[in-house]
Formats: sequence, structure tokens, C-alpha cells
Amino acid sequence: MKAVEHVIVTMSRGDEGRLEDWLDYHSNLGFDRFIIILDNPIDDSEQVLHELQQRGLNIEIIIKEPFGEYFDNIAPTQFNAVRAKWVKENQELIASMDREYPIVDPLSWRQYLYFPPLLKQLSESGKDGWVSVLDVDEYIVLPQGTKIDQLTDSTKLDRLSFLNFNVDMSGWDGVECVRRFANRWAFEDVKAYGKGWDRRVKSLVRFSASYPMVSVHGISRSNGEVLDWQNFYLMHYKYPTMDALPYSVLDLSLAKDLSKVYVKPDSLGGRKEVLKSRANQAVHLDFRDIDAYLDQCETKRVIHIPRSGNYRSAVANCGLNTYLEGRGIEVVAIFQKKLAGLAELPAEYLGELVVLHVARVNDAAPLLDHYGNLFATAQSKLVVVTDEELSEKSAESLLESFPIVDHIFIQQAELANHPKISSMAPAASAIRADMESGTRLWRIATFANMPEDIVQYRNNPRLWELERLGDGTYQSVEPLQNIIRSFDIVYCDNLEMVFVCKSVGTKAMFVCPPGNSGTEILKQLHGADDSCKILLSYNEALRDLGIIE
Repeated sequence: MKAVEHVIVTMSRGDEGRLEDWLDYHSNLGFDRFIIILDNPIDDSEQVLHELQQRGLNIEIIIKEPFGEYFDNIAPTQFNAVRAKWVKENQELIASMDREYPIVDPLSWRQYLYFPPLLKQLSESGKDGWVSVLDVDEYIVLPQGTKIDQLTDSTKLDRLSFLNFNVDMSGWDGVECVRRFANRWAFEDVKAYGKGWDRRVKSLVRFSASYPMVSVHGISRSNGEVLDWQNFYLMHYKYPTMDALPYSVLDLSLAKDLSKVYVKPDSLGGRKEVLKSRANQAVHLDFRDIDAYLDQCETKRVIHIPRSGNYRSAVANCGLNTYLEGRGIEVVAIFQKKLAGLAELPAEYLGELVVLHVARVNDAAPLLDHYGNLFATAQSKLVVVTDEELSEKSAESLLESFPIVDHIFIQQAELANHPKISSMAPAASAIRADMESGTRLWRIATFANMPEDIVQYRNNPRLWELERLGDGTYQSVEPLQNIIRSFDIVYCDNLEMVFVCKSVGTKAMFVCPPGNSGTEILKQLHGADDSCKILLSYNEALRDLGIIE
């Protein structure tokens, strides 16, 4: 079988302290060649690269002599003004390029002089391979255990793009490993901020489609897609830190050594209260329409087919369950995996109201294709709840394709008076719906490893095994923060959850049996404080929760 090469092209200057970790990390992801342009080097980067070559890394070093201006000693507060002045004074130079590039300063001008010829060589090489143009402060994040060839082998597209999330680098001394910093932007903030940051990506492109180059971000105009940001994205350790957005997500995906991770408990700013109750979105969206629908149905039990996915799905599933149970409705969950093995619904479910819960309306179509007849023969009334802001037209298309669907609830405030399409607040915003402020503490136990001796208690409403919140893989970090913000005390057996709890001011009760290294890591990071209590057994947690005597 012909080998597929994975190459990174970069231009570097003054990055002596960053290069080794960046190269080792991406080499471990499966990149097998690095083309590094040293732009008028000012430190020992070349020596570092030669030492890494001797270690076996496949590195091509290209040294460039001084060319044009260098903004080495410009203060961050003056940088934008100096850059704008340079662009204004160099219009003729920019126009002289062989094609229109997004040149904004001397650095990008040199990039568009040096990168296109390299990409042209790769495109004309006749080899089967992929290339990415990355900076040495940018790290590609893949699901744990995934290699880059697994990603590229699974697609027929020519370009795969990773959404950018900046990391808070406040306090960086320019020497320590950047992966000690773990607070990054949240997707919701990036999307709301816009200004191009919601589309800012770095890409991986087939050799054959890498030229002509259009930008360092997309590389070319080949057919491609932006990957699911919850599993495939870019951690951008940009320094100096950009203060336009809060760094509200504690993301340990790339943490090199947990004992050295810098957790910033104060980095959330005013966003904590906004996210703590997603019900703030109910200014324009609420639960009145679904209230009226359920009253009309006079249902006492609902068959809930939960969303499949990660923690974001878990939050939404938990919210919808909380809402339904708050109305006195019994909720019976049938996960999609279980549906796949059913020839027919059990007799006790015949005629029940079925709620198909999906993230996007497009997710509903394949499920209805597979299981629509199952519910039709059971004489069930089928409702689709989607946590998506979409147009009535999209919802109408689903209704036309699947007559079995009796009603669709979508996140859209301004709807025409359609008899089968209604608005609904995000399901996750109901997660605190039955909480009476000041009367009790709201607790949740999210155990990743439910031991045999407590499995019998798994259906207790205070004990939420992660798998009960949905049937996904739970690899994403950001949505986990939403669920943790919704409770006052979180019982958990996962060190990452403790860090997230501490970052948002939620008390963590960490189940960590004697001898577990997590206890020592926790002490090294934070010492003794009131924000986390270490429990020595699951039974101690159950007693604390009031589940057992």
C-alpha cells in the first residue's frame, strides 16, 4: 500500500523554547515531516532543530536572510497602529504579488513569498499526502488516542479545517511549556463575538489540492469542511494574550503534566452567572408551547429517546428530563443503541408519547428512517425536540418527509402560527427548573466508573452515572462546565471534573480511594482548601448524598 505522508510547514523566528514540545507533540500525532523556515533567526532555533534531527525527527530547515521590516521591539499597545501604517505605505509592494493575498504586515508578506513555492512543490510531487501550515504556537487537538492518518483516511474531501480557540497565556515567562496553560475561549463566546474569529481556522489539505495558495488559514479553495469543533480543533497559545473574550473553558486535552497545569479560577469574569442558568435565554424563548401541548395530550408517561453525543448532549438530556419530571410525567429513556436492537416496542409502551430529542433537525431524519415504523406500529404519537435555531422551512421539510411526526419544537422565537411547529427554550435551561433558591443545596454525582457495590443505587435521582445522561463518548470538555455550573456540589471520581469545578466556584467532592495518584496531584496543585473535599470511598459519597445510611 502506498504510504501517505503528513507534513507541517511553518515559519519561525525567536521560538527556540517552543520548538521541541511543538514538534514532539505533532510527531506523536502522526505528522512525519516538518518543513521549517527560520526567518532571519535571532536565537538558537537552528541548533535545537539539528539536535531534534539527530533524535530522528524528519525536519527540513530553510534559513532566510533578513528581508523587509521586523516588528521585534514594538509594544503590543502600538502594534496595530504600526501595522496599519506599514500597510498604507506599502500598497505598491502588496499589489506586486503574483496573486491577491491577505497581507497585513511584513510577517504575512514574507509568509506569502515563502510558502507558495513550497506548496507548489508538494502539489506537483505526485505523492499522496496532506499538508498543514501551522505556527509554532498552534496545536491540533484530536480525540484521545486518535492519529492524524485516522482522520485523513476517513474522508474523501481535499481539505479539513480546525476551528481556532485562543488560550489565556497571562503570566507566561517565554520559557516554560505553553501546555501548562489550560483556560481557553468558549465556542459560544467566539460565535457571539464574530469579527472573523468564528471562522478562523487552520487547515489540513491534500498535496494535490494545496496550490494555488489563498491564505495560511484555508491554504486553498479546495472542497472541504470545518470539522466538529467539540472533537477536532486548534489550541492557539497566542502571546501576548488577547483580551477581547473571556477564557472560560478549562481544557486539559493537551496538558503535558497535570501537576504543573495552571488553573485560573478567576478567569471566568461575569460569564459564570450567565452560563450557570441557561434560562437567561428564556427572555424570548420559554416552555409555554410545550406545556400547552403536553396538557392537550394529557400524558402521564413519555418515552424519551435522548440525544447522542458528548457532555453537551448530557446537559440537554438532563434538562429535558428535569422539565418533564417537574410536570409529574414519568420519563422512560430508550437510547438509540437499544432501539437498534428492537424489532418492536415492548407492549407496555404502546400508544405512549415518544419524544425524539436531537441536537439538529438533520439528525432526526436518519433516525426516523430507521425507527419510524417501529413507532408507527406501536401507535405512538411522535414529537421531535431539537436544540437548534432553525427556520420553519427546515422543520416543515421534516414534517413532509415523515408524517408520523406529530409536532416539532425548535429554538426559534418568531414563528408563524403553524399547527405542528412551536418554539421552545433550550432543553438545558430547564436543568435548574425545580430548584427553590435558598431552601436546599442542589447536588449531582457524576461517576465515570460506577463500582459493582453501588450499581444497585444507580437509579437514585441524585446519582447520575455519566452513561445515563446519553449514549455518547463524552470527550468534550466545554459542555461539562455547563452541567457543573448548574449545581452547588458535584460528587465525582474524575480529576478533570475537580479542576473544572474549582474553575467555576462549584464545590467538588472527589471520590479517591487511598493510594490513588489523583489525591497527590490535587494536593500539589491546590493544597488544602474548602473548594474540594476528598472522599475515600464511594460509600462515603452515598452517605453524604443521603442515599444510604
